[in-house]
Amino acid sequence: MSQTQVDELRKIINIASGNASTALSEILKKKIDINIPSVEVNKLNDVMHSLENQEDIIIGTLLKVLGDVPGNVLLVVKESNAKDIAYTLLEDLVDEYDSDMVLSVFQEIGNILGNSYLNAIGSSLKLNLLSSVPYISIDMLSLILGSAYIAANKEEDYIIDVSCTLHENNIEFDINIFFILSNSALNTILNKINISEN
Repeated sequence: MSQTQVDELRKIINIASGNASTALSEILKKKIDINIPSVEVNKLNDVMHSLENQEDIIIGTLLKVLGDVPGNVLLVVKESNAKDIAYTLLEDLVDEYDSDMVLSVFQEIGNILGNSYLNAIGSSLKLNLLSSVPYISIDMLSLILGSAYIAANKEEDYIIDVSCTLHENNIEFDINIFFILSNSALNTILNKINISEN
């Protein structure tokens, strides 16, 4: 993947982040900004290998992607940070918090962010992309990625790793979004990027 292609993909994802921050702000009745510090494309096997010794428990929201570029979108955050994020985002809306509410928050955030990115990619590159209903997993990241890989019949080869920072007033939280794609799906995106550049 060339640097030009990465830069073009980052532009599309920045547009999606603007759409997602607007949607979150409207739902939560407070200003939410989303910055994108980095976008990387890596082989799934390399990522899985790098996570072998990481035992942090994470909360993951997974959406299955259908259409022209089948795959999975996975939003992840460390479980240890999840309650703080939920409290900050919902402090003006609810008085009490429990584990089910925290999971519901991340299911909705994953749904909004995931679909915002899919809509931006689809609109910019003229691709038809649809998503499933999101579902939640709580486990080590390597195991969640492995489950997504098996569910996709072991056809997914690449990960587009989008690092997100959510800002609310002077508080910020780091969240990662993984687009898990087959080689053919990634090539479809890259070919569309090449066409849009010409």
